[in-house]
Parts: sequence; structure tokens; C-alpha cells
Amino acid sequence: MIEKDEQKCLKLKNSCTAELYCGDAFDLNIWRKINPTYKDTALLVTNSDEINLKIANFLQNEFSVYRIFARDNDPQNREVFKKNSITPLVYTEQLIKIIENAIENPTIFELISGTKKTIMEKSVNKFANKTVKQSGITSFVDIVLIKRDSEWIYPLDDFVLKKGDVVVFVVDKDSENAVEKMEF
Repeated sequence: MIEKDEQKCLKLKNSCTAELYCGDAFDLNIWRKINPTYKDTALLVTNSDEINLKIANFLQNEFSVYRIFARDNDPQNREVFKKNSITPLVYTEQLIKIIENAIENPTIFELISGTKKTIMEKSVNKFANKTVKQSGITSFVDIVLIKRDSEWIYPLDDFVLKKGDVVVFVVDKDSENAVEKMEF
């Protein structure tokens, strides 16, 4: 996690277990320390679509990071995001609140940045027409979001999966190969 605001950074340092970098997201030295690669996923959640777009383009050009989710603050910018291969992340007020809560309580960032975890995605087939709870998926992975058509959804246990939904989840790196072989 990179935080530019010094006060927020100090506050987060005392409560955050995720890797935290205090400074500007455009500082190449910070990114060299992080050392992202094409395998990584970036989650950009600033309050500015322009800054999110610039950071995304920077990551694409300098580090070949192409799996990028960016907070969508203005729906008019969605097409610009999509043209730049950036997945708009916020479609509802509920998701905005979830992300803001994750920033204040950085457990999702801890999972994403942890060295023993990885982010994966699988398309739903076997578990179609079952709720998240009925599918049992959460017994072996931590669901982050589900993409249905062009919408990103934060699912609760009673959310009904449909064929073709894409489940984005965090899993232990030790289990990655086994989960890759599973049918969702």
C-alpha cells in the first residue's frame, strides 16, 4: 500500500500489517522496492480518476502490470478506463463503502500483499445456481469480488452464482495448483 498523506501514513503504520510505503505513487524508487511484475494485480483507490489512470498507465508502461482495478469515481470515465485496459471497480455506493472500509481497516490489502497469498480468478460452471454458502467456495478461498457481465459485486453468503460469473479470490500460494485444477 502506498499512502501520500503523512498523517494517514503514520496512523496506518501503527495499525496496518500490510507492507506500507509512505510517499508519492509516482516515485519510481518506491515502485522499484515493490518490484511489481506482469503476474501482479494493482488495486488503485484514490479519489481521483485522473490519478488512478496515470498510476495505471505508469504501471503498464514501466512494469508491465496489466491486471489493474481502479476506483471509478465518475461513471463518465468508465470508457476511458476500459480503453486503457483498466477494470473500473466501483459501480455502487455499497462497493465504495467496502473499499473505504478496507482502507481504514486494511485486511484486504494484508491478504493481497502477503507473501504467502496470491490472487486468482475462476469462471463459475459447477456452482451455477447455488449461493456462495451452498457452493462451499469460502471454505478454501477468500472471495474478493465477483464479476458478472460488466459489473463487479461484493457477494454475501446468500448471493446466487450464475454460469459465467468470474470469482476473484485470494488463496494460499501452497494451494494455488490444487485450486487451479478445481471446477467452480
